[in-house]
Amino acid sequence: MSFGKKSFARAALGLAGAVSAFACVAPAMAMEGGECYSMEQMNQNLRAEGQSTLILGDRVAAIGYEGRTDTTIVRKMNAVTANADGSLGYQIEGNNSRSTPSTNVCVGARLTNVRLYDARKPSIPREAYLGGIFNTIIDEHASIGTRPMVIADTVHRNNDGNGYHRGLPLVLFGNMEGRSASIVTYDGQQAEMLALMNNTDYTPVALQRLGDRQLASLSP
Repeated sequence: MSFGKKSFARAALGLAGAVSAFACVAPAMAMEGGECYSMEQMNQNLRAEGQSTLILGDRVAAIGYEGRTDTTIVRKMNAVTANADGSLGYQIEGNNSRSTPSTNVCVGARLTNVRLYDARKPSIPREAYLGGIFNTIIDEHASIGTRPMVIADTVHRNNDGNGYHRGLPLVLFGNMEGRSASIVTYDGQQAEMLALMNNTDYTPVALQRLGDRQLASLSP
């Protein structure tokens, strides 16, 4: 598998903490990438916008220290949300893992055209193939049981502050057996892995949307 440089992807997706210029936008409006709130306020904002959490997991990062051979594994809650028709959604990240309630939650990316896929099934819908080398990446992932869970378009404010435009896609691949996932983007020529995740699950709402009402009712 071949992935390109991280710079274009980070700029395109506006990962959590990378943007802070819009921190004062009123909660009643759609949130912007880089805005951070308490967990309580974030939940209020999401409810006000008709958002439901579809995917929950922990982003995993290995942090090394100069002069030491050991590394520290850091886990931070990550989620993908969407409204009922997928026209608005978010990728959000907390300051703690799923097992410890976060006190601060940031918008990593504002999303539109959020499409939910069933990564438990061996077949992958054709619309999940974005073309070019990305088709090869999807097939390589599928060969080890890893398939798209969510594909969405990122949304960014125009440089002049008026209106918005679509950026690069955000693709969340998941391996249901291992409960692992990765967040990937693609610019039409090269793909970039932005994050690795574990403890990753569909929420009951996502299972309902996928048609598993019985499983959703049994989920914690």
